[in-house]
Amino acid sequence: MPTGDRNIGASFALASLLLLLILHLPQTTTAKTSFKLGGYIKDIYWGTETVLSPSSYIMNLTRARLELRLKFGSHLTIEGKCDSSLLASYMSGIAEYELYESFQKKPWIDMDFRALESDHLLWDLSIHRAKVKLKGGGFELSLGRQRIALGTSLLWQPTDILNPVSPIALERDERQGIDALHLLYRMGATSRLEAALAPYDSWAESSLIGRLKTTLGSYDLGVIGGKKEEDRVLGGEFMGHIGDSGLYGEGLYRWAEDGEDYFTGSLGWQNQFKNGPFVDVEYFYNGGGASDPADYDPLKLLAGELSLARDYLGGNVGYNITPLFRGELYAIINLDDGGQIYNPSALVSVLPNLDWGWGAIVYNSDAGDEYSYYRDIFYTYVKLYF
Repeated sequence: MPTGDRNIGASFALASLLLLLILHLPQTTTAKTSFKLGGYIKDIYWGTETVLSPSSYIMNLTRARLELRLKFGSHLTIEGKCDSSLLASYMSGIAEYELYESFQKKPWIDMDFRALESDHLLWDLSIHRAKVKLKGGGFELSLGRQRIALGTSLLWQPTDILNPVSPIALERDERQGIDALHLLYRMGATSRLEAALAPYDSWAESSLIGRLKTTLGSYDLGVIGGKKEEDRVLGGEFMGHIGDSGLYGEGLYRWAEDGEDYFTGSLGWQNQFKNGPFVDVEYFYNGGGASDPADYDPLKLLAGELSLARDYLGGNVGYNITPLFRGELYAIINLDDGGQIYNPSALVSVLPNLDWGWGAIVYNSDAGDEYSYYRDIFYTYVKLYF
């Protein structure tokens, strides 16, 4: 779709949002209004090296996020999160960074503004979240840039087709939002039906999903179906307990418009041992991957695929050494080529609103293996909440 048509679509969405507000305003003018303002400032340093033309470098990202929540009575809520991000030692001259940028799909509505760009410095202003939510009669209607949580697994979420997150991301808790319309209907205390439309420049590039969730005994069950761009999808999820341990899993079958149809699924076990560590073990099957490293296509990683192989085993061990000091270890093994990832980390609560963390992401693999396309990363950060 041309840029002009895209702007028309964005303008239509914003006009629809304004109309919803106008229609609902008379009901909220006399309602109790609450206002909440917060956020954080995070300063993170990391060192690594390039892949195509090996050379070491250090990056520094300073992100200030302002979070706003405005509530009118019990029916209307407006939420927004605005970012100011300053990135030092910009990678503009590195070929793999430029290649990565060329593969990234931009949000449907452009809410980013580059305030400054130089050889070694970038300053971006952006809208991380911008959502209006209407509630009433068991219904919740949300419109705007939002996080629509899908899936039950901790490392791999096959059913999360809207906001997939890599299990080896530097900031795993940093979840990107999507421009979407989300409708939720609560059918009693334990069941709900929801649908989400994430429009884009054309119907072929848009996504539409529906999900039904309910509780049977001690297990939460869910069914999901719809379309991810041109592909049709159908899957399910569960989460429950066996004794003191948790058991979860999810799976999704994809009828691919281009290429072969395939299934992805994950199955996990977790336990918080009394006066001991939290332990999680998870298996991931990627039917769209290859069992032979010779068949890997590294360009899939740039296009948004989270894995190249077929079988993986991952886990996480976390332990509170003191109430203010926690250590964790994430590990992933590619069962097809034998490559491994290790992510040890530590977090200290220096003050009630100040955290200091550090860690590393270390790859162990042979040439041609999936993780040979990555380089070790060492990082540290401080995060101040306000």
